[in-house]
Amino acid sequence: MIDALIAGKVFGQPNTMTSKAGKPFATAKVKAAAGEGEALFVNVIAFDSDTVAALLALVASNRRVCWKRCLPEATPASEF
Repeated sequence: MIDALIAGKVFGQPNTMTSKAGKPFATAKVKAAAGEGEALFVNVIAFDSDTVAALLALVASNRRVCWKRCLPEATPASEF
């Protein structure tokens, strides 16, 4: 695993799952700029309950996300 600062847009819908231990987690894909007009798709996974809720609140292609073991600023879909 690599700790990195990732900035980009959520691609598709974030998903929630349950681990074998019964704990919820969320995954998402983020389309991040790689320089010179190129883009990278980065897989994001969140385990902390507040971070999971924030990730699930992001609307695909509508919200920018910045991640580095922190809670991103998110606006719930219901506020759009």
